Amino acid sequence: MKSVLAAALIGISALPAEAEVKEEHFVVGDQQIWIEPIDPLEFLFFGRNEYERDQFLSGGDLEIVGFVSDTDDVALLGAPAIVVETLGTQTCGDLDEVARDYYVISLGEVPTLSEPAMTCKNLTMSITNGMLVLEENPSGDGEFWAWTPEGGLTLR
Repeated sequence: MKSVLAAALIGISALPAEAEVKEEHFVVGDQQIWIEPIDPLEFLFFGRNEYERDQFLSGGDLEIVGFVSDTDDVALLGAPAIVVETLGTQTCGDLDEVARDYYVISLGEVPTLSEPAMTCKNLTMSITNGMLVLEENPSGDGEFWAWTPEGGLTLR
């Protein structure tokens, strides 16, 4: 009986070691961004320092996939911004595809969170023609989303 109990305790103590725990901290201009795990989700905070910050987003496996912080890009879009990917809640037709939600957070005087681009495609970010672009295939075919401060995030 003791060996069964000891094996069970060893198995239970090994579980947390397998989970990916990540804390991330980024600085964009005079603003800071934190991603912190609070089981079972991750939370994204934004603010000038750790004591004066607001929660902007929560979800499974938050990842920042791009920054708009270059002086020329900020001038085109009017403010710094970040693009965040998280696990989506929608259903994908192909079982090999992963549901994803992409958000744009504009870091202007009043930070704003866009409506999500809900997709089953892996999108890449670029800045072109005065807009932030999320696209499946930069060569031109595939899913294409565009974000502007005035229009938000729209499927094109």
